[in-house]
Amino acid sequence: VDSHYFAAWVTDSHRYCGMFWLDPIPFGPPPEDLLAEWWKWICFMILLSSVWLLQILSSDYVDIAVTGILILFGWRMLRDNMKEMPVYVLVYAVLCGLDCCFTLLPLLGCMVAGRIVDHHVQAPVVHLNGTKLQSWITYSEVVGFFDWSRGFRFNAQAFSTLLTPIVMALGCGLSIMSYMHVERMMSFEEDVDTSEIFDTLRSPAERLLPRVQRPNRDRAFSGKVFKVES
Repeated sequence: VDSHYFAAWVTDSHRYCGMFWLDPIPFGPPPEDLLAEWWKWICFMILLSSVWLLQILSSDYVDIAVTGILILFGWRMLRDNMKEMPVYVLVYAVLCGLDCCFTLLPLLGCMVAGRIVDHHVQAPVVHLNGTKLQSWITYSEVVGFFDWSRGFRFNAQAFSTLLTPIVMALGCGLSIMSYMHVERMMSFEEDVDTSEIFDTLRSPAERLLPRVQRPNRDRAFSGKVFKVES
């Protein structure tokens, strides 16, 4: 009995997921067009890992966490010959798109107004009535986007800010293309299932004919209409 309820729960969950995703989520081998794009996904994962290393060098902890999650998510989709990619690829496209939007805004701000660097200067210590007063002065400086005189970390952060939205946009576009391959496979399977249902209604002689020569039985209703009293 427990296994029966579990099977019913899995079926209902799959149907509800299909309602939210507009189409049922396919569980099975990926289409051949999707497998042909395996090398594109490998190149994208290499770029994403390079951006993650730049974020580590620039000590951008929030971007490190987000990009690390996307790297783990991407390798999970690529394992076992991309078997799980049809299930998660649309979610991956949404995540890459959101990250692209959130990282594009700081980049545009730096391109328009320049990068702002804060400097902290400690003021002289003042003793007043036995109390030690210590203060700092902070002033901001507008500098160029790249400045090799400021060291490796400053320029690594600039490269990270520049490459992150570009790589995320590539990931979003690649995910959408992969999902379109999955959609075409699903529509093709639905057409095949429908044709097989109609083939069962044909006579044995019609089934032996080629599919092009079979008579079309999809005709509109014609005849006298009767009203059934309830």
